[in-house]
Order: sequence, then C-alpha cells, then structure tokens
Amino acid sequence: MRIDNKKSIIKHKVKKINFKKIDKTPIVIVGQWGFGDHLMSSVLVHILNDYGIPSFFKSKYSHLCNVPTKPKSLKYSRTFKLDYREVGHHNQKIKDPKICPSIAIEPFIYSGIKKLNKEFNLNIPLRRLPYVPVKFQTLDHIPSYDVVLCTKTGPATPLRSWGRFKELKRIMKEEGISYKDITDIHGYECLNYVSNSKVYVGLETGMSHYVSQFARGKGIIIQSQYCRPEWWCPYDYEIIQSDSICKYYPCFVDVDCFCQHKCMKIISPQKVLNSIEKYL
Repeated sequence: MRIDNKKSIIKHKVKKINFKKIDKTPIVIVGQWGFGDHLMSSVLVHILNDYGIPSFFKSKYSHLCNVPTKPKSLKYSRTFKLDYREVGHHNQKIKDPKICPSIAIEPFIYSGIKKLNKEFNLNIPLRRLPYVPVKFQTLDHIPSYDVVLCTKTGPATPLRSWGRFKELKRIMKEEGISYKDITDIHGYECLNYVSNSKVYVGLETGMSHYVSQFARGKGIIIQSQYCRPEWWCPYDYEIIQSDSICKYYPCFVDVDCFCQHKCMKIISPQKVLNSIEKYL
C-alpha cells in the first residue's frame, strides 16, 4: 500500500482568507509531546500562513523547521496546541479492548484544522502537506548508501517498533546491499543521508516525519496497527503492514498489547527486502 497525496496537494489552490471577517491577531502554534507531534504542529503554521493568517511556531525543535518562529518582539498573540489526546484519538487509558472504539480514520492534521477553525472562528479548508517543511543544507562529506534505516521509535510508544531489523541487516549484507542505520543521527547530517540514499526504511515515528521532504517516493514504512497510516502519513511512502488485521485496529495502546504484538512480529525481513529491491 502506498500513501500518496502528492497530486491533490500540489494542485491545491490557496485562497486568502478575508481579514475583514476574522481577528488579525497572530496565532502561535506551540509544539508538544513527541518529536513527530512537534513537526506536525509546524505544518499547521505553514498552512495558516499560506492562507494569509499570520502564524508562528514555538517549539524546542523550531530550529529544524522552515516556518516562521515566534519573534521576541511579538507582544500580542493567540496560542494553539495541536494535541491528539484532545481531538479524541488516544486510548492510552483504555484497559478493556472490547470498548476500544474504531477511531482515527480522519487524518490527524484535519482534526487540528477543525479545532483551529472552531477556536478562532476561521474557515481554513482541510488540507495536508506532502512533507514537513524543514531546513536543509547540503553536506558534501556524507556518503551514499543503498538503504538508510530508522530502527527505533520514541519511548512513549514502543509497540510501533519492529524487532527484526537485525535479521534484515544480515540479509542485506549477504545480498551486497549497502546500508546505514541513522537512528541516532540528527539534523542536516540525517537529511543528507536520506537525500543521498536510494531507499529510506523507517517506522511510524518522528524521523519519518522529519525526512519526508527527502524520502518521498523512496520511503518504506514498517507500520504497526497502533494507528492507521492515513491518520499520520500524507507522504509518498510505501506502507508495509501485516496481512492479518487485528480486531482492535487501531488500538492506540502504548504498552501491554492485547495481542502480543503479532501485527509486527509476523512481518518478515524477506517481505521488507522485497520492497527494498524495487528501488535499487
């Protein structure tokens, strides 16, 4: 399965909002929670400014994002936090899988736009971007590899991890496929590794948001059934998922999986390798 909204987004016509009908006070989007959540908040800043609504980003990761940041001289502003716990997409406290609702079909960013519209009396159309706008600088010393890998998720949601990367690395080495694990590499260096590679293989985690501008069309995501791909991923990525759909999908469970993490355990390294070889 491939998540590809590139055509619809690129052809999207941006229509300026009529400022006579809305409050002109700037909106500061405040990033919170995990790395990916901060990056998704920066997308909202980009969208608001596209529609002529002054918006700024406040985050510990603002130095990575190519959107306006909150200036020190800004005296008056409104604040908004993009929080999937508030828009009803998080079931961390649900203990009984029988009452776990079938949620998160709508893209997460749509829920944020709807909340913005309601809170500030706006009329922003539902829209996603094909990548996160990040700052980039070419680094000439970064070598090229066939495959670059992100092999870990953030600590908050370990059930999105895939425990068979070691096997995949062994098989790629046997097949003569060069690879680099960039899990612990950050900033421009990380982006350059992805830009110079033939394939990016990752998980549903912050790095897959961060590298989206350079992994489009050559990204492979090993996807758990924690959430639906369309909920978090508007990028041109190939999605590898278990053929067997868990009855609790999407579960949004952070720990203590109801089904012993079968959705990830049964995805074989060979299946991932078959997808990788299509790009080489």
